[in-house]
Amino acid sequence: MDSLVMSQIRTLNAKGIQTEILQNGIELQQKWEEVFAGNLSKGQKQKILFKICMWHIFSYEKMKHISGQAAEGAFNQLKKGKCFLFFHDAEETIFMENANSVKAKDLHVHGQTELYMVDGNFSWTFVLTHEADLGPYFCKPDNVGGE
Repeated sequence: MDSLVMSQIRTLNAKGIQTEILQNGIELQQKWEEVFAGNLSKGQKQKILFKICMWHIFSYEKMKHISGQAAEGAFNQLKKGKCFLFFHDAEETIFMENANSVKAKDLHVHGQTELYMVDGNFSWTFVLTHEADLGPYFCKPDNVGGE
């Protein structure tokens, strides 16, 4: 198991958040792409290097979002239920039945990886990047159903 996944699980479990490891990361990334970047053409995605860093849809201003401390505040205030947490290009994901007590400070990345968190309906996403001066990003698109 990836040490980044284990480190994140330890942090969440220490807060009393029950976690389950799933092997559906690629599937979740595809769904994330459909929901949050479905309006972009293949050419637009290539231009912003989407396959390398999906969060480029935010840094290149292709999707409405909030960033920085405002993103952390919105995420912290959000009522969360069932959620998935996944890392770019990783098959292992973390499922939380009740993620309501997860705060931005509880999530972390190391090195050249990105962390994506979504609710079970993909009605919002919170993203941490490997870039110290970019993000975090929070997005709750109008066209997505859910809570």
